[in-house]
Amino acid sequence: MLYVCIIQRVYEKSNRGNLRKYGKIETGKVIPVKRMSFDSTAHDLRLHIMTSGYSRCNSDWRVRELAVPFGRLYIPDSGEGFLQIGGVTTRMLPGYAYLLPPEVPISYWCPQEMVIRFFHLELMTPDHKELFRGTERILQIPVSRQTLDELIELRGRQSYYACLKLKQLLYALLVDLYQQLAESNDPVPTFSDHVKDTVSYIHSHLSAQLTVEELAQRRKISHTTLNKYFRRELGMSVGQYIDDRLLAEARSQLCHSSRKVSEISTGLGFSDPFYFSNKFKARTGYTPLQYRKVNGWRRLDK
Repeated sequence: MLYVCIIQRVYEKSNRGNLRKYGKIETGKVIPVKRMSFDSTAHDLRLHIMTSGYSRCNSDWRVRELAVPFGRLYIPDSGEGFLQIGGVTTRMLPGYAYLLPPEVPISYWCPQEMVIRFFHLELMTPDHKELFRGTERILQIPVSRQTLDELIELRGRQSYYACLKLKQLLYALLVDLYQQLAESNDPVPTFSDHVKDTVSYIHSHLSAQLTVEELAQRRKISHTTLNKYFRRELGMSVGQYIDDRLLAEARSQLCHSSRKVSEISTGLGFSDPFYFSNKFKARTGYTPLQYRKVNGWRRLDK
């Protein structure tokens, strides 16, 4: 709900020449105004920078068909590397930014040496879906040396201004990248209160111990009805959605933290670390430790 402090009377002249009252305005009175759908979407579309830095890659930087739950923005500083999705190869060169979409198996390698700036990030929609999820190609745009230098300089500063400016530059890059997609002008989907509230609760209380019955009880509907809402609006059951979020969070923690696998497993509500590891491998093809190893970066800064 948005609130507007009213300080004057507003009138609009009708076509018949009479003054028609447009809205009663009283000094100092706060009147609730219904939030428009655009305001809600803009508020809930959030950029989360998970980690960033730069790395010196060589011929050991070679991974085959790895999918991660977050987007990766690569900006080569020197040298060259290669990315491949579905048999289509993209050559990475300085002067360009490359977006690797989430949840797509991507192969990458470096024939000799390359220094690369990288940002691991999530641009989340109101239903907690990564905006670039479903994209099945590498997106690329030119980037000036000035922009790259500014990104480097801002990343090394600790101030609110630097954080805002850094996000502004990243948003500008992401806008240009997103415009390359055919669906960039598609209308924003709407979701029922049952789905929005349940999705928000799942993200705030993510655990393998969550049950459909518990979530349905919160909404005072049956678990069958809640599953119908999820299948209709998200294309999956509540249980599938929870499993997807657990897997995404596990992969993110393996990539961006040094926590032990057992700690990650326990933190996500799994009572048996071996069950967690088996479930993880069944979904990704890697054990948790293997997944962490192939996602390792030779960071030149911390």
